[in-house]
Amino acid sequence: MAKATKKEAAHPEKPAKSKKDSSKKGKETAVAEPSSLQSLIQFTKDAWGEFQKIQWPTPRQAMNQSVVVLFTVILIILLVNLYDFISGFLLGFIL
Repeated sequence: MAKATKKEAAHPEKPAKSKKDSSKKGKETAVAEPSSLQSLIQFTKDAWGEFQKIQWPTPRQAMNQSVVVLFTVILIILLVNLYDFISGFLLGFIL
């Protein structure tokens, strides 16, 4: 479950009111939708905030993870070649 940001916690979203409800009260005015430019600016600010939360690996962690990946790839290559050799031998023997 996602945590609410400071803005969301301070101003929780209120359900939208229909035109009938706003016409009854008369004093309340409808809140205008933000423009596309404002939406883009807000999205960019939010994306940058999320980008700053990234915990990048240290060079040592990156090296260790790279070694694990390379070892796994080499192991899979060896297994596939072994299975290929065995199946080729068995098919040659059968046929």
